[in-house]
Amino acid sequence: MYENVVALLRPYTLLWFLLLVAVVNLWYKRRETRGRLLLLTIPFAALHLLSTPLVAHLALGTLEWQYPPLESRPADCQAIVVLAGAILSPDEVHGRAELADDTRLRCLYAAELYRQGPARPILVSGGKVDMEAPGPAHARVMAEFLQTQGVPARDLIVEDISRTTYENAVESGRELKRRRLDKIILVVDAVDMCRAARCFARQEIEVTAAACHYRARPFEFSARTLVPSAGAVRNCERVWHEWVGVVWYWCRGRI
Repeated sequence: MYENVVALLRPYTLLWFLLLVAVVNLWYKRRETRGRLLLLTIPFAALHLLSTPLVAHLALGTLEWQYPPLESRPADCQAIVVLAGAILSPDEVHGRAELADDTRLRCLYAAELYRQGPARPILVSGGKVDMEAPGPAHARVMAEFLQTQGVPARDLIVEDISRTTYENAVESGRELKRRRLDKIILVVDAVDMCRAARCFARQEIEVTAAACHYRARPFEFSARTLVPSAGAVRNCERVWHEWVGVVWYWCRGRI
């Protein structure tokens, strides 16, 4: 009961409910023409759908269900490649750069895969998206973190130039081919794997997908899954970003 009340009283949900009351009231009084009311009602209905956890779950599934969790590390794997996510730049609160949650989870999974068999190099890929931001390249911070997880420096390859998923694949491909490595395990969030795996395949790299940080987890339908939430909107925006990216990369011949 308490959790349901809290869910309904969240700012986004509460504001959505007040907007619903306003729309219903406008239809009831009908001072505006039907056409003008539809201009308001149709976007509101679409926003409602994108705000529900049920729709967000299905949207995430269009990307994540293609890549089920990897059961074990393939024996013929030659290298593990981890793409950078977000990094927290050093500031007055944090004296040094730190991994954001998505990047930290990727590195932890890569370290786990590293320990599942004979030592294989881990390539960390990611430069500075904002060149004016303080702190080192993302890949440098990832490499330092992986060493704290027991991965020796000799087994780390740092690619710190790339700033996009496509550049990750191009620059990492160069490093891999220089070392005659063409069979990799690719570690990235499940929602990002579709575009990332295709970019690496375009570079003639054989990819085994090792997705992590699944957002479309086992789902149980309930009344709460139809209640709008800000988290559902964020997930739908993430999916939209990825599918637009897939189409854009395809049009540019990058995948």
